[in-house]
Amino acid sequence: MTVSRNPRQGSGALSSLFLLVMALVMAYALYQSHTLALGAAYYWFERVGWVMFGLLPLTAYFLYVIGRILITRQAATESVRKDLDIILFAAPLLGMLGTVDGLREALQQFYLIDGVENLMEVLAEFLNGASRMLYTTEWGLIIALPAGLMKKLIFSEKAKEKRSETKAHSEPRHTVATVTTK
Repeated sequence: MTVSRNPRQGSGALSSLFLLVMALVMAYALYQSHTLALGAAYYWFERVGWVMFGLLPLTAYFLYVIGRILITRQAATESVRKDLDIILFAAPLLGMLGTVDGLREALQQFYLIDGVENLMEVLAEFLNGASRMLYTTEWGLIIALPAGLMKKLIFSEKAKEKRSETKAHSEPRHTVATVTTK
């Protein structure tokens, strides 16, 4: 007696096992290189400031959405649309928030000038704040632009029509033969 298995039955367990193994490998790598991870966190904190605590998880969330689309191969679902909407809303706003914070920090330095001798030091701090403005804006756009492009490509009307045509051509066609008798 043979039991036929659905080929898709094991794929959920396989992808869950894959995700578990990847999480364990990443945890081990972070444990082994915690100084490197802390150094990277410090590097980005110096570049973009406290906005990093919003942009970094949002970047990880965007990578998770991409991974979920690639693993499940079901891009045009309502949950993917909602995830991309969240990313498209939050990424530019976090970038703009970092821009405003960097501008505030840059302009605040001019209030601390005691004289001409401190001008160069203040200008260096001003440029640091201006750099922070540009980094946060860039990071927000680097997340938002691919997310917007993905949403446009996945959920456009032409893409929906193409998927429905492909699905219609891939389904087996059953023809009914008619027999006429005389």
